[in-house]
Amino acid sequence: MKQFKQILVKLTLALALVVPIAVQANSHQAQAASVTTKRNKVVKMAKKQVGKRYVYGATGPNAFDCSGLTSYVYSHAIGKYISRTTYSQVYQGKTVKVSTASLKKG
Repeated sequence: MKQFKQILVKLTLALALVVPIAVQANSHQAQAASVTTKRNKVVKMAKKQVGKRYVYGATGPNAFDCSGLTSYVYSHAIGKYISRTTYSQVYQGKTVKVSTASLKKG
């Protein structure tokens, strides 16, 4: 169970890098700061869910399945809607063309 929870957090962290976040700012620095802030909010919200039960089809707040967790976290952390199921989530966002070992938050 602990390993599953760690996988859920890693999945959410990876999605924080993949799912696009709309940013409207005048300068490049302001855009970068805004994106980093939103990513940090997503990560913080995901970490708050550690320890909650896995239940197939659950969407929170007391239990989750994988895609239920990601859709809940994005919605509650930054008000970003991502679809409910894994099958539709894989078509959202951008493809990351680097090894997972080299991914970093932000």
